[in-house]
Amino acid sequence: MTSKKMSRMFSRRSLKRKGTTSTWIVLKEAEKCYVTKMVFMALLFFSMVTSLTAVLATGTLKSFVVIKAKTALRSAPANPSRMLSIEMRGNSNTMAECGRYYRGECVLKDSTDVQYSNNCAIVGNSGILTDSLCGKEIDSNDYVIRLNLAPTHGYEKDVGYKTNLTVLNKSLMRKVKASLALGYEKDLYSKRLRLLNGTTFCFPKEGDKLALFGDFFLSVMANNIIITMKHYPYNLEHLTASIMKRILRQGQFGQPTTGMIAVVMATTFCSRINLYGYYPFPKDQANRTIPYHYFYDVKKAKPDKRHNFLTEFRFHQLLHKDRVLRLVTTKCS
Repeated sequence: MTSKKMSRMFSRRSLKRKGTTSTWIVLKEAEKCYVTKMVFMALLFFSMVTSLTAVLATGTLKSFVVIKAKTALRSAPANPSRMLSIEMRGNSNTMAECGRYYRGECVLKDSTDVQYSNNCAIVGNSGILTDSLCGKEIDSNDYVIRLNLAPTHGYEKDVGYKTNLTVLNKSLMRKVKASLALGYEKDLYSKRLRLLNGTTFCFPKEGDKLALFGDFFLSVMANNIIITMKHYPYNLEHLTASIMKRILRQGQFGQPTTGMIAVVMATTFCSRINLYGYYPFPKDQANRTIPYHYFYDVKKAKPDKRHNFLTEFRFHQLLHKDRVLRLVTTKCS
């Protein structure tokens, strides 16, 4: 199969607030996913476009998941490092390098684009990772994806420290904005953000979340943390739901979690996916009681009723069985 050349369907829109301009990329006639990153990273989904009919003809679950995601996301230049990237990055100190009101592309030095990776780890936040000793194994992957600013400092032996991509939900973004603005848990979030220098952030929601995403960017930037915003053209939540419905043959199963969306997204640029910390039960296979999260929660976390964690776990088990990914639910050697 050949890669499809990148469409020239881009237009620009700029968001002005408090004297700062962020450049957004809008793909016409497509739903939006907002992507933000720290320092000099660009999020690239390395994908190949093919006919869905041909995919279904293969009869394999792996082909369906991978190609369905790649077809829907369709953004595959022959050379991913040359992907068109219009972005604005920096903080109150570094913005001057491109000019405070610069409206075009502002690419600072040492920019690195995401490349197709052989081995990727997606790290969930389940307490199953407590005392798992999976840290070294996770960090040995070429690319590591984490969720919702989960901490790594102090938990390295179980979850590692390497982070290339962090997927955010709107609840977390609101918490970060509030804490950085009002000082509540400010040290907690600012420390986590600074430890993620060089990390890409993705917010896979629709375009009506523009204001929230802009507020998040400005709040983080105002605290002198270098950040880049990018605009990605697809609603990954809808894509994930459609794939789950097709494979599980189940009409209703709740809103896909951030972790489930991350799995589908990773199929577009990862050859092999290793899944850690995806476990919905209060006890492990040895009947050991485990916490909801592997890290300490200031406020005790509870499962979100909008999601069906058991159905998603069954979905991951099916993907594991068909070798789409490797689901790790035991201790690492």
